[in-house]
Order: sequence, then C-alpha cells, then structure tokens
Amino acid sequence: MVLTAMQSAGYLRLEGNPPDRFNGDRSRTRRFLTQFRQFMFMNDGATIAQNDIKKCTYFLSLLEGPQVEGWSEAKYDWLDKIKRDPRELMGRTPCVAGFARATPPQEGIIRETPKSTQPSPKAKL
Repeated sequence: MVLTAMQSAGYLRLEGNPPDRFNGDRSRTRRFLTQFRQFMFMNDGATIAQNDIKKCTYFLSLLEGPQVEGWSEAKYDWLDKIKRDPRELMGRTPCVAGFARATPPQEGIIRETPKSTQPSPKAKL
C-alpha cells in the first residue's frame, strides 16, 4: 500500500544490482565508478537519480573504511552547505566526478587534484 502510494506520487525505486561497496582500494576505483554509473543509468527515472544531493548521498553511502572516511565526511559537509545555499554548487565538481579525480589517500583523506590549466585539445581559438 505504501509502495503504491509512493509510486502514484511519482517516487520510483532503484532496481537491479547496486554497485559493490568501495573501501578505498585504489585498484578497484575504476570498477566501482563503472558499476555506479551503470546502476544510475539503469535507474535514470528513479527519484534518487533525479536529485543531485540524493544521488551524492547514495554514492557516499557506498564508501566505507578508513581510506575514504575523511573524503566522505568532507563531502557530507559540502552537501550540508549546498542544502543551505544551492549557489554553493555553482562551478563546483559534483560528488561522483570529484571522487574520480581524487588523489591517493593521505591520512585517511582522498584529496581532489587541481584541474589542468592546459586548454582542451578540442578548443579552437
């Protein structure tokens, strides 16, 4: 009954096999990100996939262990700021993309690497 009410109100559940949890093992980063992207593509119409904050929160819920604790805590703090003032998101890296560019862990924190200052090869002057 609750599920039917949720569906009629426009809430759609996630379907399929969710990605494996990620514990910070850098050799598994690409696999984890690919699984997450596949799952989100498959659930494109789901309520979580339609809301960036919910999607980031779900993504962060899949991270566990001391190698990713600091990074995920920092992202939760960032999401709090965005929730209070959505303008915080303007020009910032979304949660998942920031994770993909993260450098190896240092003291339990994964840091984002700066963007390249080189122009894109596709850019024409």
